[in-house]
Amino acid sequence: MAATYDHAVVQRAAAAGDTMVFCEVAGHFDMGQMRRAATRANGVVAHSVRVSTEQQALSFAIDARRQSPQAAAQAMQQALPHGVRLNIVRVMAAPLR
Repeated sequence: MAATYDHAVVQRAAAAGDTMVFCEVAGHFDMGQMRRAATRANGVVAHSVRVSTEQQALSFAIDARRQSPQAAAQAMQQALPHGVRLNIVRVMAAPLR
């Protein structure tokens, strides 16, 4: 999680009422391909996506009113090559408004 944690992104997500999602990634993947899969998922805030190939991690902010973190991760999973697996390790829910 620390590999893709960006305090400014987390703060912006909280201010916007978005949910932060942190995932571990199993398998060999291309950073650009991972970023494209993440930014195309419904509700994902494109500028919030962070990817680390060294630590095999991904994080993103999502508007959970549009799609759940689990559904977004599943959509990303389907866009990735066979053998690459996303596992959500932490969800930081948006503050109540």
